[in-house]
Amino acid sequence: MENDAPSPPRERSGPALRLARWLLRLASYGALMTIVCALAWAWLVPSIDNDILALGAFASIVITAYAAHGGLLALGLAVIALLACMRVTTCVALIAAILALWPSFIPMARSLTDPRARDDTDLVVYSANLLYGRSDIETLAEHIADVDPDVIVFQEVTDAMAEDIERLFADDYPSRWAAPRPDAFGQAVLTRLPVVGAPVLTPRTEARPPSGWVPQIMFDVLWDGRRVHVLDVHTLPPSGRSLIIDQDAMSAAMSELLAESDADLTIFAGDFNSDERGRPVHRLLRAGMRSVWRKAGRGVGGTWQSPGPMSLLPGPRIDQILYTGDDASCIETGRGPFCGSDHRGVWARFAVSDEADRP
Repeated sequence: MENDAPSPPRERSGPALRLARWLLRLASYGALMTIVCALAWAWLVPSIDNDILALGAFASIVITAYAAHGGLLALGLAVIALLACMRVTTCVALIAAILALWPSFIPMARSLTDPRARDDTDLVVYSANLLYGRSDIETLAEHIADVDPDVIVFQEVTDAMAEDIERLFADDYPSRWAAPRPDAFGQAVLTRLPVVGAPVLTPRTEARPPSGWVPQIMFDVLWDGRRVHVLDVHTLPPSGRSLIIDQDAMSAAMSELLAESDADLTIFAGDFNSDERGRPVHRLLRAGMRSVWRKAGRGVGGTWQSPGPMSLLPGPRIDQILYTGDDASCIETGRGPFCGSDHRGVWARFAVSDEADRP
């Protein structure tokens, strides 16, 4: 007896489709392996005190800066695999995406909540790199006025920019010091808090190379009866083997300064040319300092060369504010706008510890 029932449709599996599915599997498994190895490198290598690995530690900065971008690509692979009914490949790509995107999740989640209203006793610190004096200081000054910081530290200050700073900030900040230079290492600091002693430039020895080390302005202020030790930081950029080694030596020198500090609160703020997984910052975190971004970061935290649509994604966060002290806690931090410099400014708000968790 002849069966007239139609036969089930045969699955289309031509060479092109098979190749596409194979490439999707390869990309998904490759993404997972790459992300796992990269994150392991970023977390392990900076913790090892070895001069040779100081060079490899620079890769940790790149990895953590662009991990979220890789996570979004893996998420796209997961969606494509899901539409292609490739369940195992979907899971592999999804795991890769979660691993890469997880570090950005907590700051994004914090952005859904409102920060505590500012108290008159809070301490606000602002840091900005002015790109050899090319920054639009007028626009930046408007944002600084909105943040209303008590202490400001600038990097890459030229003679002309020092004059603009004096003109724009003299009325609100009675204590100001500038050490301008024609290169990338001029600085200026301003405060409206009472000052303890006179600012100094560090390191205080000619034995430490290179000439770009100075000035790093170090000064003390009084905040609510507490002595606050502030260092305006600008380390060398990791743009070559010798510079990476010298940058690592600079972070070691900053660790020495930290060990010597007997202030109630110590704050290192500026352009570290490193994020939290790079050796310069990681060394200080291991020495007991805390990152304001890890403590209170909200949303996207990139500070360097991420204008336009790329600013919607996490990027290199090389401008940092680090602190240590049992008497205070960071309760809010944020970024400034791009205004002529290749860096965004960063700011942080501190409260006395017994008030830090107050609603």
